[in-house]
Amino acid sequence: MGLIHDSGRCLEYSRIRERLEEFQNPLSEEDLAFPKLWHARLGAVMLERTFGIKNREMAEAIRVHPTGSPGMSRIGRILFIADYIEPTRDFDGVERYRNLAFSDRDEAFRAILKSKIDHVRSMGKSLHSDSLKALNFYFKEGEKAY
Repeated sequence: MGLIHDSGRCLEYSRIRERLEEFQNPLSEEDLAFPKLWHARLGAVMLERTFGIKNREMAEAIRVHPTGSPGMSRIGRILFIADYIEPTRDFDGVERYRNLAFSDRDEAFRAILKSKIDHVRSMGKSLHSDSLKALNFYFKEGEKAY
C-alpha cells in the first residue's frame, strides 16, 4: 500500500482525470477544484483495477491520505502519518512529527492534520470538505485546534 498510494502521482492532471473516467470513476464536483488530490482518487481505484487488490479499507485509506476524513481506520491514519513524514520530506519540524509518530500515533495524527490545514490556509487556499470534516471529528467541541 505504501507504494500504491501515490501510483498516480507521476501523471499529469489531465491524464489522471482520463484514467478515472476510463475506470468509470469520474471525479466529484468538489474534487474537480482540487487537482492535487486527484492522484489519491486514482490510487484508490488502481488498487483493485491495476493491482488486483480488493480491500475497501485500503482503498479508502489511499483515497483520503492527502486530506484525512472522519472516522478513518487505523491503517488510514497510519498511511496519513507515513505519507507526511516519509524519508524524502524535508521541512521545518518534520523530525518532531517523526518522533511523535513513534511515541503517540494518535497525537501525531492530530498534529499532522492541524499542520496540513494550517499550511493550506496560510497559502490562502480552500480546504477540501474531507479535511474540514476530519478537523471537526478529531477535535472535540470547544477544544482549540489552533
